[in-house]
Amino acid sequence: MRLRALFVVLAVGAGAVQAQLKPPADVGSTPSRPQGAPTTPAAPTAPAAPTAPAADPATAAKEAAAAKAASEWLKLIDGAEYGKAWDECAPVFRERVTRQQWIDGVPKNRAEFGAFKSRTMTGTAYRASIPGAPDGEFVMVRFTSEFEKNPAGEEVVTVMLHSGAWRPVGYLLR
Repeated sequence: MRLRALFVVLAVGAGAVQAQLKPPADVGSTPSRPQGAPTTPAAPTAPAAPTAPAADPATAAKEAAAAKAASEWLKLIDGAEYGKAWDECAPVFRERVTRQQWIDGVPKNRAEFGAFKSRTMTGTAYRASIPGAPDGEFVMVRFTSEFEKNPAGEEVVTVMLHSGAWRPVGYLLR
């Protein structure tokens, strides 16, 4: 179980990070309905757009760049390039998780999921900060991932803007 914690560690420790990596309410979820509200709409509604555009174009651009960085980083994990994946992480992550812990931990934890098959990004959430982490800009990127032993897996990669590039600071596989 200690090795599983490697996936939950950002730069701040497992407790604060696990709370951060819970799926945020604004990423791929349905808003809750007020108590007493009808369970069916009063009038027909148009189908929802596949992804709603972010209210702020600057935030949307950050989320898109972060999602691309997270996707590219996951390709390193998929290709068993664990050392290179660790090298790509933000320094704040590398200060908390040694390269050897990462290299030893990732394959052991992914083994229970089996071989990677496919991945679809399901949402992003920009945060100006996260509790317990240094000041910065963060984006949580969620993926639905299919593995040989788990066809409905979920991966969450949290990235932070560091020196002009989006760098991973957290990875959760469930």
